[in-house]
Amino acid sequence: MSRNTSDHNTEAMPLFGLVLVAVLVLLWGSNFPAMKLGLSEIAPFTFRTISNAIAAIGLLCIGVLIMREPFAIPRQDFWPVVAAGILNIAGWQLFLTFGLLEIDAAKAVIIAYTMPLWAAFLARFFLKEKLSVVRLLGIVFGISGVLVLNIGKLDGSMLSVRGVLLVLAAALCWAGGTVAIKMHRWRLSTIMLTAWQVAVGTVPMIIGMAVMEDPTDIRTASLPAIGGMLYTAIIAMVICHWTWYSLLRLVPAAVAAASTLAIPISGVYMSALVLGEQVGWREVSALTLVITGLFFVLVWPVLRERLSRLRIEQ
Repeated sequence: MSRNTSDHNTEAMPLFGLVLVAVLVLLWGSNFPAMKLGLSEIAPFTFRTISNAIAAIGLLCIGVLIMREPFAIPRQDFWPVVAAGILNIAGWQLFLTFGLLEIDAAKAVIIAYTMPLWAAFLARFFLKEKLSVVRLLGIVFGISGVLVLNIGKLDGSMLSVRGVLLVLAAALCWAGGTVAIKMHRWRLSTIMLTAWQVAVGTVPMIIGMAVMEDPTDIRTASLPAIGGMLYTAIIAMVICHWTWYSLLRLVPAAVAAASTLAIPISGVYMSALVLGEQVGWREVSALTLVITGLFFVLVWPVLRERLSRLRIEQ
């Protein structure tokens, strides 16, 4: 991107940075049970249309009114924004939303957060990034986690083949969108790029809602379901993005990357707390494998680079 979102020049970790990490992990992780609550009574396209519209307006207001960013999309960014919005927002949300109708939220969060592993794999082919042995090992750990979670349980019940494949497709869309973003030299700032991606990704939701659903049915939804939808819109998509950008300006890259490792843990145990979903040996084992894989892909390369620099300086 054209703007540098990280202004820190030191490895010192400010107290406010720790607060932001805690907020991000808690709020993004708890979005999975919130979505599950909302989708239990609100039709999928209606859920996403309303939550996305709120999020897009909120992000655009933050970008234009608070951060004083230009509203318009530069001509050279238009089609890349469309591609990123289709993958990062429409593809990710649609597959994840329908996947959550089939499987438990705790299992969905583990599968969904294999995304960085797939991104590393796709970057090898589309961005010609080196796929080191360590990163390849991380991908193997992540895939093993998904297999451990599902082997012996793909019986057409709550944990169905279709649900697992839908959430995996969501993770692949998110990974593909990440690679698409890296392939383009952006004129848009990060906040406006995110806002316009959400706006673009809302269009397929509106079409799906108009063709397949009656949005007036939302009037019969309970307060917990409405609350789950609003949580996704305001907390997960607006506040969490705002928190993420603030975190990147305050803390080292390794810390920012490490914070994503705790989100699946938060999601699994918040699902157990809020929805009463059971967390057994499969979930714990799969979570451990996925977290290990994410560490190898996200954190280890950064740590190795910093250790190399320290040796050179000494």
